[in-house]
Amino acid sequence: MFRRFAKKALKKASGVLRAEQPARPAAAAPSPRHSSPAPSPSPAESTGLRVGTRFASLDEIHETVFGPGPIRLINHWATWCAGCIDELELLVQLKRDLGEQVRIVGICWESFEGGMIGDDLIDAVQSQSRLSGLSWDSLLVEAPPPEFFDALGMECQTIPQVWLVDTEGSVVHRFEQVLQQEDADKLKTLALSLLT
Repeated sequence: MFRRFAKKALKKASGVLRAEQPARPAAAAPSPRHSSPAPSPSPAESTGLRVGTRFASLDEIHETVFGPGPIRLINHWATWCAGCIDELELLVQLKRDLGEQVRIVGICWESFEGGMIGDDLIDAVQSQSRLSGLSWDSLLVEAPPPEFFDALGMECQTIPQVWLVDTEGSVVHRFEQVLQQEDADKLKTLALSLLT
C-alpha cells in the first residue's frame, strides 16, 4: 500500500518538474493513459534531443515503417532480449555516423513477455534507453504478437531485427540477427548509398 502511494507521489512530483520544461508539440505528446515520469537527462538530451517511449497502434507502427518519409532504420527490440541490448552500442554509433540524414525508430516488443503492463513497460524501456544512450524514440507494440506479425508481414518473428527502409517506405534490407561490427558497417554503407 505504501509503495503505491509513494509511486503516485513520485509521479505527481515528476509532473510538476515536467510542467516547468518547455512544452512539446501536441503531436509528439504521449497518450495520457500511458504517461510516465520525466526521465533523468541522458547523453541524448544533453545534446538537445528528446527521447520518447509510448504505446502505438498497429496503424501508427505500419505508417512509421512503410509510409513515405526519411530513410529509416527500424530497430525491433525489447529490454528482456539480451541480443537486443548487446547491439544497441553499435546502433548508437551508427546514429552518430549517419547523423540526422537517417532516422532510427525503435519498435519495442516489451509487452510480448513478462508480466508488466502500462507505465511499468514504459519505465523499463526508458530506463534501458537512458542507460544505453539512445537518442531515438521507441514505439511500444500494443497489439498481440500474431496481429503485429501479420500487420508487418513478418516471417521472422524473433528479435533483434534491424530493417533499412527507403524514402518510399520499402524495406530494402533486413538484419534478422544480433548485429556484429561487420553488419553495422554494411548497414552504414547501404544507408549512405540510399542518400546519394
